[in-house]
Amino acid sequence: MKCLVSLVRRNFVDSRWMLGCEFLALFGLSWLSVVFTSTLQERIGAASGGFPMQARFLRAMGGESMDFSAAAIEMSLWNHPFVLLTVALWAVSRGSVAVSGELEKGTIDMILSRPVPRPVFLFAHVINASIGLLLLGFALTIGNVIATRYIPLESPPSFLLLMKPALNLSALGLMVYGYTLAISSLCSARWIPSLIGSVVTMTSYVLTVIANLPGMDDWKFLETASIFKMFNPVEIVTQGATFAFNTSLLFILATTSILFALAAFTRRDLPAGS
Repeated sequence: MKCLVSLVRRNFVDSRWMLGCEFLALFGLSWLSVVFTSTLQERIGAASGGFPMQARFLRAMGGESMDFSAAAIEMSLWNHPFVLLTVALWAVSRGSVAVSGELEKGTIDMILSRPVPRPVFLFAHVINASIGLLLLGFALTIGNVIATRYIPLESPPSFLLLMKPALNLSALGLMVYGYTLAISSLCSARWIPSLIGSVVTMTSYVLTVIANLPGMDDWKFLETASIFKMFNPVEIVTQGATFAFNTSLLFILATTSILFALAAFTRRDLPAGS
């Protein structure tokens, strides 16, 4: 246990600046979403004969679940690429550094030369990435809660309601981390899992965007191949029917990828002089 704690602490020291910057970025974006929501509610209330242009944009982002409540408007902005790709950046970077990154730096020999089992070594990286993802989800939640104390909103969402899409987003990030880690466990150069993980994630996101563009109803099937289909924060806060299934499925798929990475890493021969 002491060995595991030491490795987790080491990993957090190595990643503290990236995690801190991403935490502050998501906190700020969440605050801005409250500002935008408050402004839009005022414009919708003052509008006559139709919605403002921003409201039509949010209807497209929120889909059928968009009811223009404060929670729904804010959650549509959680679908913004700045939010999703910030979480994906953490997941890909931590997944690629776990094995291939340590091999590339030459630190893995020093660690494993001590009485450190390979599963403990890998599990320390998984804990680091998982706590980081939870903290990023918490940044979005707490940024929203604090902002609503200073910015007036009609029926602001509660902390517990916001935790649901935050957990769903963390599970999505864990899925990205899982397949990146699986690739990293087979490679000796960090750029390979970084590239593949980034390409898979970006392709998945682009498929979702294409499938939801106006007039692209014939291409809706593309969304079925995207992991981002399992993140629908607007539906979670308005209806909540998909939260349990999507979050559980993402967690199961991520766990499967992590177990594959563990099996591959414990059985592979490490390059000499790594």
